[in-house]
Amino acid sequence: TGDEVYITYTANKVKKGQYVDLKMFRDGTQIQLQDTQTSFEKDATYYGYYSYKPTAKGAYKVELYYNGEVAPSQTLTFNVK
Repeated sequence: TGDEVYITYTANKVKKGQYVDLKMFRDGTQIQLQDTQTSFEKDATYYGYYSYKPTAKGAYKVELYYNGEVAPSQTLTFNVK
């Protein structure tokens, strides 16, 4: 704990006005984060990241949702000891 983690992602062939939203969970409970939604200003491939400093040990899961999808498009898991 205490070390900063960088979560990187690629949004391929997005269109102007679309967006991606990042959600994070620790041991199955959602963590309330700030500034997790990114809107795209033009048609492009976008390389983004979110930095986070875990303060508690546990099993973490990060999910990326595109344009309000019900199921995540990308999922990442990691453990903090």
